[in-house]
Amino acid sequence: MITINNEPTAYTPIFLGTTQHSLRLSLEILIMVGMKLNDEIIETYNVTVSAIELGHLPNIGSEIAIDEITGSELSGFKAKLKQSDAQIQNTASTDLEKLVDLKNVGRYQLLKGKNIMTQDLNAPELTNGRL
Repeated sequence: MITINNEPTAYTPIFLGTTQHSLRLSLEILIMVGMKLNDEIIETYNVTVSAIELGHLPNIGSEIAIDEITGSELSGFKAKLKQSDAQIQNTASTDLEKLVDLKNVGRYQLLKGKNIMTQDLNAPELTNGRL
């Protein structure tokens, strides 16, 4: 749940990368944040956030602890971070691991755990006499 211009929404903020690659004198950086709803990014915001509150940059695709976004397209958006010590789990990497496990299911069913398909073939060579 995040509040955008005093309006609560059911979006989950996702870190999409930095937009401004240098720090200003105020130690604020410009980052791109995607709003995820039902595993789909609905909209994106370029927001200014305090580099001190943010700490180290999260991984691209991970949830970011933004509580409120205020501003407009003309004046720019500013984000306030949640004051929490809990680290938000990177759900993108766990979803990718689940997908890899699901994809490898067919390999284990067909090849019985072997990596090379020719290990399991016991067919005679095809020649003129054996067609």
